[in-house]
Amino acid sequence: MRFRVEAKSETPLYRQLMAQVQAMIACGRLRAGDRLPSVRDLAVELRINPNTVGRAYRDLEALGVLETRGASGSFVSNGQAMLSRQQLEAGFRARVREVLHAAQQLGMDPDLVRELFVQEARDVFRRGGASDE
Repeated sequence: MRFRVEAKSETPLYRQLMAQVQAMIACGRLRAGDRLPSVRDLAVELRINPNTVGRAYRDLEALGVLETRGASGSFVSNGQAMLSRQQLEAGFRARVREVLHAAQQLGMDPDLVRELFVQEARDVFRRGGASDE
């Protein structure tokens, strides 16, 4: 299980982590009972503040997605708060629509937008980032 954050993104780092955990659950890469990396280990790996990872884990716990078992760590909950694949796809489509609306407001040609999207997708998948999220 690998996590990535984009420091230059407008999305706060803790929200990026939350979205990745939820996406991994939705696609079956994380299952009920699976242990997540410790706050400290993940912060070191991502080179971010441990408080950022802690906030993501706490917010996911508040949503019922994770449960903390004392010193044993954080685990995927057995609860019902996990995203379904349909919810994951709906969230992705909403983000794509936001980008498309922004492109439209900038007066970009739809063919150019499609070409840029395909190029970026190829780059991300080639680097392995998208397959790890």
